[in-house]
Amino acid sequence: MPKLSIVESAAPSLPDASNETQEVWHDDRGMLCAYGGIEGRRCWMHFPGLASFSFDPDSEDVTATAPPTTERDVLIATFQRAVLPMVLQARDTEVLHASGVRMPRGVMAFCARSGTGKSTLAFGLGRRGYRMWADDAVAFAASGPQVKALPLPFALRLRPDAVAYLNAGLRNSVGTMGDGVTDAEPAALAAVAVLERVERLGRRARVERLRPSAAFPAVLAHAYCFSLRVPERRRRMVERYLDLTTQVPVFAIRVESGLERLPATLDAIEQALVG
Repeated sequence: MPKLSIVESAAPSLPDASNETQEVWHDDRGMLCAYGGIEGRRCWMHFPGLASFSFDPDSEDVTATAPPTTERDVLIATFQRAVLPMVLQARDTEVLHASGVRMPRGVMAFCARSGTGKSTLAFGLGRRGYRMWADDAVAFAASGPQVKALPLPFALRLRPDAVAYLNAGLRNSVGTMGDGVTDAEPAALAAVAVLERVERLGRRARVERLRPSAAFPAVLAHAYCFSLRVPERRRRMVERYLDLTTQVPVFAIRVESGLERLPATLDAIEQALVG
């Protein structure tokens, strides 16, 4: 598992942002989150106003260079939620932008755009007795006869309105709760759900199993990817997502907006996916 070390620097030197290998990442509103690239064997990601992270795909070490004023907890959270998935993907492990819950048959991954409610759904299922497996990043291996979910460290983050509705007792206003799985064994990836939030359904959450031909692009849209510039790595990524979507059931779940709909949504998910 990659390990983070932190170096304080009032004015960290940045790689050349005009490098032709530069990658740029935006949030769902189109705002710049980070940019990065590859220089020789060294990969880097820079988060403006926060820190720069660098790593070698052949090493376990990740270095964060940040001003002394940057809070350590913020650096660790950024590493776990945004950098670690990219490091793993660059090191040849596939990672979904998803929250995960351990159910009787294995791990259920909930993929969605940020703000859709995947963490809230996972936490709600956790309240019903299922173990939280991941928040925002589900790593998997599809090389054997069974697709396996790989354990990663995480801290659950809920939006303030969800914390208030669930009376979750999280430890701060951001909605962060503890460290999650760090030493569990890999588990079967039992199903993947792609969430879509709609204003009105006229009924509770709608759950539909997708054919592999529809499942592949739906799931691939939620893949973490550090770079697509290496053809061989791109080919392996596509092959693994094809394996995933042919071996693992994939569901489309349309959920109605509004936290008051959460209990009915959880009922529908349990009925369809747990039985």
